[in-house]
Amino acid sequence: MLLQNGINIEKPLLEAFPNNVILSGVSLIGATETQPGSILHDDRDRLIVGAFDNPNVARNTSISAARKFVEIYSASGKVSCGYNEDVGFVRWRKLIYNACYNSACAIVGMDTARMRIFEFPIDLVVRPLMWEVWNIAKAAGHQLPKMLWRG
Repeated sequence: MLLQNGINIEKPLLEAFPNNVILSGVSLIGATETQPGSILHDDRDRLIVGAFDNPNVARNTSISAARKFVEIYSASGKVSCGYNEDVGFVRWRKLIYNACYNSACAIVGMDTARMRIFEFPIDLVVRPLMWEVWNIAKAAGHQLPKMLWRG
């Protein structure tokens, strides 16, 4: 099970373990830095799990493993974990925001709230970056909706 941001993070494992089921997950965590070094988790963690397509493993075997992982991870009733057949789409959707906002915040020296207040970083930096990621996702075979964000 891989739970990290990135594109094609499963491929090195597929090369190293060509006959294994490989699961892919996207973690969504709501957090805000309220002051330097102080983090407020203001939204429940959510985990979205799917199977990475491995041509050496039957698709139904991979899907069953992903669904079993969701069942085991969710057993406590205290976490939000679900299966999504197109976890690649979920990953790209998350990257539309993370890849753009994280980079833009570093470049302009602002957090997301300040960027929204001043608006120009959103229009001049973030949205063009989002379109770049959108186009890369499209080229990689993931058609994200054009209105995924105001753009």
